[in-house]
Amino acid sequence: MSKIAIYTEIDTHSLMNGIASLKINELEEMVKSLNLLISQKRSKLATQQESKLLLLHNKTFFSSSKQQLLSQLTNKLEEESISEIERTQLQNLLDEAEKLRNKRLRYLIELAQIKNTSLPLLMQGMGLKPHGI
Repeated sequence: MSKIAIYTEIDTHSLMNGIASLKINELEEMVKSLNLLISQKRSKLATQQESKLLLLHNKTFFSSSKQQLLSQLTNKLEEESISEIERTQLQNLLDEAEKLRNKRLRYLIELAQIKNTSLPLLMQGMGLKPHGI
């Protein structure tokens, strides 16, 4: 295999001139190695993006205390024993829950795009049901 001497810094034009001196089989090997390197970098980037999206997705759920308060207020509404202050509090919680569901859906759609799959297949793979977005 031919060698290219690179000392400290080299611009792309000089690098290409050095590569041009390689034999065809050496160029083919280099292209294979470069394609593998590109795939690895894309995979690493996708994995980082997936991790970030999953973390963001997991932050779109109510805390257990907020969920418990929502349940209590919903029960009071159904029992018709809710005060106006509690009704307002319930409405605020429902509005917040809707915003969180919308965020969660956006993160799942972006994740599906990164994984090059459909949203239903992604959700199925994650064990999510459509109403549980």
